[in-house]
Amino acid sequence: MNTLRYGSLVIQIAQRSYQQKIINEIQGIAFLEQALTLIEDDEKKSKEQQHFDDKKIDNTQTKLLIKTQVALFELNRTVEASDDDKKDEKKTGDEEYNEEEDEYANTPFKIAKKKLDEIEVEMEESVRACPPLIYSRYHYVCSKLWQSQSEKNELPSDISWTAMFYKHAMSYLGYTALNQVDNITQWANDIALAALVAPDFYDFGELSLHPIMKSLEGTDSEW
Repeated sequence: MNTLRYGSLVIQIAQRSYQQKIINEIQGIAFLEQALTLIEDDEKKSKEQQHFDDKKIDNTQTKLLIKTQVALFELNRTVEASDDDKKDEKKTGDEEYNEEEDEYANTPFKIAKKKLDEIEVEMEESVRACPPLIYSRYHYVCSKLWQSQSEKNELPSDISWTAMFYKHAMSYLGYTALNQVDNITQWANDIALAALVAPDFYDFGELSLHPIMKSLEGTDSEW
């Protein structure tokens, strides 16, 4: 059960249910967390049967894959969390963190970024290199994270959302076949615009040669 295919299926069910408005973000997170619990329970059973070591890598990577979707739901969250959920979020934060000093404490952006930072650490500490699918999902969600700041002001002055979006969007494309990219023209347009306004970006030659730019041919954004 604990394979990347299982993780992909869980994400597809969660995404489609959310897109069809069958569930909201909170319900989606609960569904994904239940899937993670099932994986962990299966790990415990495997350990008892002395097969835990053989499955550890697959389970770890499957959990990472599912966690990327949790982060995306957190980013898109519009439903207010319950008081108990808010208390839990505060407990999981840094002990020295002072919420009163940050007007954006526990915003969807901050919660999602914290989860993505944790995923990044887990990927770096993974015994084996993670497969392209996990990197693809990670950079996809990171792209959405930074793009969410296009009309907000939750970043320090020395951090450009356009530069961070461009970085992760290009990494996402590096791990993803173009025929698997949804709304490829929109991606190409957003990446090109980010490159235009990102500070200290001069490599337009490389960008213009990227295959995704061909999707703009014949459109209003071909320029």
